[in-house]
Amino acid sequence: MPRKEGDEISFDAQGRPRWGRKAAGILIRRTDSGMFLLVMRSNEVMDPGVLGIPGGRIEPGESEEVAAIQEATEELGPMPPLKFVDRDVYTSGDFSYVTFLALMSGENAEDWKPELNWENDAWIWVDLSDLVGIREIHPNVRRVLEKWSR
Repeated sequence: MPRKEGDEISFDAQGRPRWGRKAAGILIRRTDSGMFLLVMRSNEVMDPGVLGIPGGRIEPGESEEVAAIQEATEELGPMPPLKFVDRDVYTSGDFSYVTFLALMSGENAEDWKPELNWENDAWIWVDLSDLVGIREIHPNVRRVLEKWSR
């Protein structure tokens, strides 16, 4: 079944529009170094010019995990094996976002080169300490980074 983007608009607590009422994404962490994969959102998407994670709308009838994998594959190309180890739910207004924490082996992380689509301009592996003082991070991503860096 093809994914239908943008059929439903919701609004977060600050009144910002969101695609759909529910969305999901993946925060990928390397098992060797503990570094996280972040992407720089392009000017073509909501929340442009900030570091974020791959993710997007959950289609009707689609599970949160399947949606997160679909969105990550659309944005990053074919994915190496991931192990889902935790999840976090953020709710704001009539919008909710599920972030999955997934582990990728260091070997797979070294060999893998994401194939970005139009939604992101760049990708980087970072440690939380690399982000001190950087304001251009999506607020929910900063929150889960801090939560899962402990």
